[in-house]
Amino acid sequence: MLSTLLTKLPREGMMSNENTALKDVIVEYLRKKHESISGVSKKLEEDGLKYNRLVIAGYLKALADVGLVKETEVKPAKVYSPGQACKKTIYEVVGDEIKKCKLGSSEEVELAVHCLEKLFSRAIFMDEIRRCGLDPKTIDAKKADQGERAKARTKLAKCKMKLPFNDPAYLPKPGQDYSELSDVILTQAFLQAYDAENLRVKNKKD
Repeated sequence: MLSTLLTKLPREGMMSNENTALKDVIVEYLRKKHESISGVSKKLEEDGLKYNRLVIAGYLKALADVGLVKETEVKPAKVYSPGQACKKTIYEVVGDEIKKCKLGSSEEVELAVHCLEKLFSRAIFMDEIRRCGLDPKTIDAKKADQGERAKARTKLAKCKMKLPFNDPAYLPKPGQDYSELSDVILTQAFLQAYDAENLRVKNKKD
């Protein structure tokens, strides 16, 4: 049903980048805020994408059928949120939170190593940093020895995660203190991953 509906959508269903499908646009809306059919239609119209409301309703139903969005009935409307099939990975969530800190590129990478090592209790591979959406041109971190790297690679192999051949692995560099900031990043990542930010009472520093 979804593939059929996709082929029937006009080219206006693309953003300025023609490779960006309407489903990606809608999912991005829903990641920021859960919306009703009317809410999605309004956002599309604000972005210059005009569709009949019935078309949007059918499209959202099709996305729900394949798990890309979740449909919840909140009378008198149905509300849509990202489905399990399009949830961000833990790497993407952590990377997004790190980028919000507005650090330099090298500091972002250092912070990523600290956060992921604290989360996984093992050496962190270059590929994992890239999965955070970061560009590790230089890494000011401790290079993991052969034993630490092998232990981490074995763990990831059991999780069916493929790594580039001879991908280097890293540990936090002694003397770098990102403990407080990494705690904030991981807390925010957890809240975002479980869509639980609305349960938190913000303090004056937030």
